[in-house]
Order: sequence, then structure tokens, then C-alpha cells
Amino acid sequence: MGEKCYAKTSRSQGFSLCLCVFAYKNSPALTVRAALLAVLLTAVATLHAQDTISLRDAFRQMPDTIVPYLTKTNRLDLIDFLDAGMQAEVANALSGHTTMTALTADSLTLQLSQGSRLDILVLPTAGQPIDSCRQVMAVVLTFGAEEEQHESSITLYSAKWRKLHHQVPLTAAAEQRLEPYRRLTMLKWYDKVINKH
Repeated sequence: MGEKCYAKTSRSQGFSLCLCVFAYKNSPALTVRAALLAVLLTAVATLHAQDTISLRDAFRQMPDTIVPYLTKTNRLDLIDFLDAGMQAEVANALSGHTTMTALTADSLTLQLSQGSRLDILVLPTAGQPIDSCRQVMAVVLTFGAEEEQHESSITLYSAKWRKLHHQVPLTAAAEQRLEPYRRLTMLKWYDKVINKH
């Protein structure tokens, strides 16, 4: 079985699928043109449904290798606690605590520890679909306590959690969302260079 793309399913997809089944079962009473239209609607709806990533589903299925000390059970608990209006905090495998501070349709923030934070951003691509989706996920790890200058690392993943090693063309709005994290890294690098002299 192939990997799953964590994409939303639209109502139009279900309607088109029902129409297609109806056309198949009642083909003697329908014209070929109507049957072809049903198939076309299904195909279009399927492509549309794969345009967006469900961040909640993707976070539930996030590989343990990304944050090794946060289990799948931990991730499920964090979502449940936040939905219930409770403090979304769990004990992690490092004998510390991880807190989910924000979860929206296109972003998620975890305070992994006192000195590290994880953000996941859903970003639209400007080129061809990647793993059948027109969005990718940017996993941003930011290090440094509140009083220190932070440094961020950005890694892009497909909707199937495939690490993207090549350059991914993003929309201008997506690039703008990543800019603050890139600026932090550049400032940290500049500070290191200055302090060497």
C-alpha cells in the first residue's frame, strides 16, 4: 500500500464519485457524454482535494525521527488537550515537558523545552505538485533561551513526510512567512563572525 497524502477531502469529490457510480450502474439510460462528464468531475475534484494539507493529520503521523523524544501518543494527547481547552503539555522522553502553544489550519507551535521551539508551517508551492499536493511543510527548529539570540534551522517536507533536499519553488507569501526565521539564522551567523575578530 502506498504512502498517504494527508489532504482534505472536498464534498464535490464525494458528489462526483456518486455521480460516476450512478452513471456506471445506469449506463444504458445515460449517454456516453454524461458518463464522461462524471469521470471528469471526479478527476477534477480529486486534484482539488489534494491541493491542501491537513496539518492535524500530518502532525499525528509525523515520523518519530523528527522529534525523537516525542511519541505519537504524546502528539495525540497534545491535540486533544488543546481542543479541550486545557493546557496542552506532556512529559517527553527526556524527562522534560513539551507544550503545544498554537495550532491552526496552516501552522503549529511546540515549545519543546526551555531552549528549543518547533514550528510547522504549511506553505503553498509555486511549481508542480509534490507527492500529489500543492503544499509542503516547513519544519522550523529554533534554539536559544528567551534572553538569547535565537538560531533557526528550516527543513521542507512533502505531504507524505518525505524530506525535500532540492530547492522547492514557493509562492511570494510563503517566502515571506519564512523570512523571520531565515533572518534569525543570518543574524546569529553574523554575530559569530564579528565575535571572532
